[in-house]
Amino acid sequence: AVASERLGVGKPSARIVTICSPSKAFNLGGMGAGFVVTPGPAEREAYLQVCEHAHATYGGVFQTTALLASYSRCGPWLAALLRHLGRNITRLVRALRARAPEIVPVAPDAGYLVWLDCSGLGLTADQLARWWVADARVLPSLGAEFAADAHAGRCARINIAVTTAKLECAIDRIVGAVQ
Repeated sequence: AVASERLGVGKPSARIVTICSPSKAFNLGGMGAGFVVTPGPAEREAYLQVCEHAHATYGGVFQTTALLASYSRCGPWLAALLRHLGRNITRLVRALRARAPEIVPVAPDAGYLVWLDCSGLGLTADQLARWWVADARVLPSLGAEFAADAHAGRCARINIAVTTAKLECAIDRIVGAVQ
């Protein structure tokens, strides 16, 4: 059976190619390890021709070993990480709602980046950028980096994939700057 049938997503589609890697989940971004799932042999061959033309390789033994180990042996570690991230998201969302309602957190559906709508602070994009550094002493990714509209400029994105102590410190700094 092809991958899409094994995954239970219905009929395989000749137009779907899935590209995955352990980069984010297992913090292996620097490894350059990943894999491709094609719906059939013809698509696999077309993909391999593109790789050959681009001088892309399959990687080395080190990358392959790390990729296989991450998916076959690290389930408990990943489960613990996901619980930690979930607790950090909950901690940030609850703290801001209770102690700094001017900043509205938007919890992610997946991942470890929380979008913060800072419109309630009444600052322009430039003022907000300065506020984060000078007042909050926290350095998020500014919303203006992701979109050019005025609303995005009043938003920020914060990484919660940190220790609980670091997140609590950031929360205290943000709350202190708002108050």
